[in-house]
Amino acid sequence: MRLHQSTAVTNIYIVLRDAAEMCDLVKSSAEYTLVRRHKRWYFQVDSRNGLITRMSNTTVDGVGVRCLKNGSWGFACSTDPGDLRTSVKRAENAAESSAAKKKHKTKIAPALTHEGEWVSPAKEPVTDKNTEEIIQFLKETDTRKEYPGIVSQHVSFLTTIDSKEIATSEGTHINQKEYRIFCTAAVTARVSGRIATTNNAVGGQVGTEIFTEDNLRTVVKGESERALRLASASIPPGGRYKVVLAPEVASVLIHEAVGHTAEADVVAGGSYLSGELGKRVASDYVTLVDDGLYPHGFGTYKFDDEGILSQKTVIIEKGFLRNYLHSRETSDTLTGNARAWLYSREPQIRMTNTYLEPQDYSLEELIEHVGSGLLLRGITSGLADHSGNFTLYIPEAQKIEHEKLTDTIYSGVTVSANAFDLLSQLRAVGDKTTFQLIPGVCGKSETAFVGMGAPAVATSVVVGGQA
Repeated sequence: MRLHQSTAVTNIYIVLRDAAEMCDLVKSSAEYTLVRRHKRWYFQVDSRNGLITRMSNTTVDGVGVRCLKNGSWGFACSTDPGDLRTSVKRAENAAESSAAKKKHKTKIAPALTHEGEWVSPAKEPVTDKNTEEIIQFLKETDTRKEYPGIVSQHVSFLTTIDSKEIATSEGTHINQKEYRIFCTAAVTARVSGRIATTNNAVGGQVGTEIFTEDNLRTVVKGESERALRLASASIPPGGRYKVVLAPEVASVLIHEAVGHTAEADVVAGGSYLSGELGKRVASDYVTLVDDGLYPHGFGTYKFDDEGILSQKTVIIEKGFLRNYLHSRETSDTLTGNARAWLYSREPQIRMTNTYLEPQDYSLEELIEHVGSGLLLRGITSGLADHSGNFTLYIPEAQKIEHEKLTDTIYSGVTVSANAFDLLSQLRAVGDKTTFQLIPGVCGKSETAFVGMGAPAVATSVVVGGQA
């Protein structure tokens, strides 16, 4: 574990100094008690067309207490971290009340205890002391003079600091700070009266080093060019196409249509992967991992919100299903995937940084592999179910013909398929040069910071377009 002292943020650990002493103090009668203090600080600056339009500084702080008593969970939370006795008693009472109505008794897996501290490996966290740097950083992304036809650019810079302290009746006592930056860009173009809007995001667990990088300006320039292309593009004919999925498209597909089906609570409800451990679910070219230790990943942390060590979990290995993602309640195999959005929420099973491992095709070789078809790219949105069926809206498609990209651009592409059919047929997966891990905010039933990653891949999908 990495020990770290930061003077940028006031130390909030004023309540839970010693785990054993704390548990003796509250004298919980539960079989297991977890106290989690969580303080989240947000600082957001928005700009539109080079002008600052909003600046907000928000802090959320409180304690959540979870008790397991008579085989049932009880939970209580408070914005007054100093009154632990009351919160623990409320959680115990909730557990007792729930236990009286339950036939099934909940058990949790045994776990190692941990003591220590972990801090995101940012060189220096970004705080409100960096306001002038943030404003200048945003102003430098204004590229309208370079791209006539761009009518609007909306760029947002969000920095968050999550300060967490977890203590359990078993003896775990940890402190953790997570620094994140999340920048979004939305660009609108008008060409001959036609309008198109595109968006993108960049971020991770980084600090002031982001100000010396050109990635946000590069993103805005890229979206400016895309918006101009799409404002004059047509819709493609509908049908089944051979396609190359750009990494940002494949990443969302992997997260939404595959990753969620491996979360143990979803598995218990009957996902596509239920009962499939050890069985083939994809081609040999598919290795899918969830890595809570990925360097600077948006979903990275050392300890989850049950105090369990995070790790790299192989979900699918060369086509075979090897693991689900778990909390202490779902398995003795602990993967460190229990996460809560705020102190006022109970931990749920969530992905961290989930990605398809790259193989050996360059982008040019993927295009040659397709021969004739489409290159699909851009930040996507859509729906997926627990059987792996998905429909995604993809902003841009570029025609592939005679094993080369053409100048023909299409907009408004909707694609549909079953992710596991796609993965079973996958034979061409991009190399490291095509790989991206993008930041995301997952909304399973509450929000979570995640990383989504993939290389470019070649496959086939049904494309909705003109009849």
